[in-house]
Amino acid sequence: PYPTSLSRATKASAAAALTRVIAGASAGDDYDTLLQAAALPQDAFSHPFIGARIGNGIGISLSERPLIESASSDQLNEDGVYSFRIGLTNSGGDTALVSAMVHVSAGGPKVLWSSV
Repeated sequence: PYPTSLSRATKASAAAALTRVIAGASAGDDYDTLLQAAALPQDAFSHPFIGARIGNGIGISLSERPLIESASSDQLNEDGVYSFRIGLTNSGGDTALVSAMVHVSAGGPKVLWSSV
């Protein structure tokens, strides 16, 4: 039967990691900083669709710089709007993908929309 307790736990882990990323997001943060904030479970694998990307800027297009991914040194900018995503795959192959649209300002991050 679906969802299994393992798949529910994977979604809960992804949601908790996303919450931590949002709470810690500030101007100047890069992929490594946000990945550390996510505190992903040791037994988690990345999601097959997003790989090693936590987010990107949102402007005229849905995916633009800064790219918050392992292959980029881009950083979050103050007063930027970002799409943050956490995708996990558990040992059984079940996946979970959660996301949020966040405004990063001097007053702290503000969630504009979230899937959790």
